[in-house]
Amino acid sequence: MFKWFIKKNLMIIRELISSHNEQTLLLNMEKSKEKLQESILWGVENGELLMVF
Repeated sequence: MFKWFIKKNLMIIRELISSHNEQTLLLNMEKSKEKLQESILWGVENGELLMVF
């Protein structure tokens, strides 16, 4: 389960890196921020992040 959590977050970051121009980058940054926040909340709620700390 933890590997899935890390993989999901890496996919979000890859989306951000694949931005082609500044406008796309800014849009992807906002989307990525929301996705990462949701993912971190999910990890905390499900105890996945406890393994990291």
